[in-house]
Amino acid sequence: MARPSVRVPFTPLEIALDLAAASSFFLIATAFFRLWPAVPEQVPVHFDVRGVADAFGPRSTLLALPVLWGVFYVLLTFLRFVPHWHNYPVAVTASNAPRLYRLSILLVAWVKVLVLWLMATLFWQVCRAAVTASGQLGAPHPGWFVAGVGVVLAGYILALRRK
Repeated sequence: MARPSVRVPFTPLEIALDLAAASSFFLIATAFFRLWPAVPEQVPVHFDVRGVADAFGPRSTLLALPVLWGVFYVLLTFLRFVPHWHNYPVAVTASNAPRLYRLSILLVAWVKVLVLWLMATLFWQVCRAAVTASGQLGAPHPGWFVAGVGVVLAGYILALRRK
């Protein structure tokens, strides 16, 4: 059975989250223009759980992060407009579709903020680690972003359970 196609208007929170996600691009641009000229030919490309570099590669590998940032931005922005494609743990009906779609759109918006800021922060940190030859990621540790996704998912599940 086809799910109802319901137009879900933008909310101020959603607009704020989208602006927060898009603003992460400025961190990437700043890192690129300020740090990239000083990045050596060999850069850290993998870090252990403590944030210490344990593998190195060519500096061009760092360019994958801004490219992936763009791909994720476009994909997650597109997903906002097709909530009837999203996966739901309950049956979607004409009566509950607006609520479920709104919750799902907000979930995507929060995940978008977290994922794009994670990518921007990693690009900045890896460039900085390469330039300073420290071989270590600084704060915030990527684990905080993973914890953030966990909190967002828990909030989504709790909101779904409320009537």
